Amino acid sequence: MSDHFIVVVPRDPTLVPTDDVQRRVIEALKRIVPDAENVAAEASLQVKFFDCGQNFARVLCPHCSSEMDMDWWQGRMNDDSDSLGFRLDSYEAPCCAKSVNLNELIYDWAQAFGRFSWTVQSPNIGKLTDAAKLELEGVAGFALVPIQQHV
Repeated sequence: MSDHFIVVVPRDPTLVPTDDVQRRVIEALKRIVPDAENVAAEASLQVKFFDCGQNFARVLCPHCSSEMDMDWWQGRMNDDSDSLGFRLDSYEAPCCAKSVNLNELIYDWAQAFGRFSWTVQSPNIGKLTDAAKLELEGVAGFALVPIQQHV
């Protein structure tokens, strides 16, 4: 059996929204995804990785668009994390030698790092539309990364 979630994370991995913003985004998500089983918000003291589960396809370099070697990526994930979460240090990309941190990489399907998330359980919709993302960003007042998680 698999479960589907929409996880919405601030683009800024250190941002934790105010209680008012958290509440307003939950209300907007409930309007956008009215048949969802549950909508919740969660904050963390440390930066976590929000993955897309079985939807994971590949990782691309933001500088040259080359596909990143999965062994290199997994090594940087291991190097970058400890009991305090992810540091998001800069690393030299193996494809073009430019500096990049894990949050700057392009994930196919979307994934993100952050201290805060809204999670929609069993949303009963496909992908969150661009219009819905823009609406949520308008309510939040900052850029968001919607993640379609299939576990």
